[in-house]
Amino acid sequence: MKRILFDHDATVSALVHSILLERCADPDLDPSPWANAITCFVLQQRAAMPVHTGMAVTWLTLLLDIWPLWRFGRPFHRLEHARRRVVMAGWQISWLAPCQDALRLYESLTLFAWHTRNEKLG
Repeated sequence: MKRILFDHDATVSALVHSILLERCADPDLDPSPWANAITCFVLQQRAAMPVHTGMAVTWLTLLLDIWPLWRFGRPFHRLEHARRRVVMAGWQISWLAPCQDALRLYESLTLFAWHTRNEKLG
C-alpha cells in the first residue's frame, strides 16, 4: 500500500479536530462525534470556491501540512494535538498574511459549522 506523505483532506480533518478541541471545549459536550460531519462541511465549502481561490487554499493547506517537518519530523496531519497547537499558534502570528488568512478561514468555517450543527449537520 502506497503511503501518502502529504494529504490535503487529512490536514483539514486534523485542523478541524484541533480547532474544535481548542475553541469549542465544553466539559459537558464532546466535539468528537461532530468532527467528521464538520470536516465534510469544510471540505465541501473548499470545493465550492472559485478555481483560483480554491487552488490557493489547497496550496496553503499543503504548506501547513509540510511546515512542521523541520521541527517535529512529521506532517501536520500526523502530529498529536499539542504539537498541532504549536504549529497553529505560529501561523496565527506569522508575518505571511496568507498563512494567517488560511488558518482564519478554517477556524471560521469550523466554528460556523459547530454553532449550526443542530440545524444543518445533525
